Amino acid sequence: MTKAKQSGSEKRQRYLYVKARVTPEERDQVDKAAEREGLSIGSFIRSRALAAPTTRAIRRPPIQAALLSKLLGQLGKIGGNLNQIAFRLNTGATVLHSEIDIALLNLHEIGDQFLELLGKSRRA
Repeated sequence: MTKAKQSGSEKRQRYLYVKARVTPEERDQVDKAAEREGLSIGSFIRSRALAAPTTRAIRRPPIQAALLSKLLGQLGKIGGNLNQIAFRLNTGATVLHSEIDIALLNLHEIGDQFLELLGKSRRA
């Protein structure tokens, strides 16, 4: 006789809930602290409440990694815009100065955001 396969939710070791009432400000503090450490809220609370958490915490990407991913996507869009401008220039088409100015402004804004994440500022 073979045993039926269990679904993922039936295999879970943790199925009990611990409830606590908190103020919106307290919840915000817990959310931010968990995010800073790259942990889910449950993992963060277990890491603080238990002397020795029995499982490895599930890591979430830290806020900087998420922001860097977003900035990288924006940088790719700017690169595409600059590529289109260069293509049009190479084919003899007219390119407006405002298009170049916008692309450069976006590039500088992303550069400033990268510097901010690194704890640096642009030299004047």
